[in-house]
Amino acid sequence: MKKSFFYFLPLLLALVFSSCSKNNEGPAADDGLFVTCTMNGEAFKAEGLYAYAVDWDDSYNVYGITVDDITMYVAIDQSITDGTHAFNGETTFAIISREGGKSYSTLYEGGEGQVTVTERTATTVKGSFQFTAVETDDSGEKLVVENGKFQVKFR
Repeated sequence: MKKSFFYFLPLLLALVFSSCSKNNEGPAADDGLFVTCTMNGEAFKAEGLYAYAVDWDDSYNVYGITVDDITMYVAIDQSITDGTHAFNGETTFAIISREGGKSYSTLYEGGEGQVTVTERTATTVKGSFQFTAVETDDSGEKLVVENGKFQVKFR
């Protein structure tokens, strides 16, 4: 009996380990959550756990975070329904923090933009955006964000 066990042990181990699959894609590839755009012509893409929304009292924020130390969020007024809406400088606006501590905002003079909400449920929000944000150190440098799209879940 002891001998037969040692004959079947490799077979059993091979069966167990062949049942496991390797998933190199991680959580970001399978869930369909994203925030994408171009910033001054450069691609920006946040996926999976790094693309989400947070619900606040007067607005909800759509966040996109990358491993390149770029964080972007678009604040959207709670009263906004489906459709396209201009940033209002109070509850609908955008802020970006980039590597090296540079920050840009549509709240500064010269900042403007719009967001389009195509679908909002209790758990998800989808839409698009575009805006021009101004560097917050008063240098006047502008960051043009185009072709923005998002599909995120609320946390």
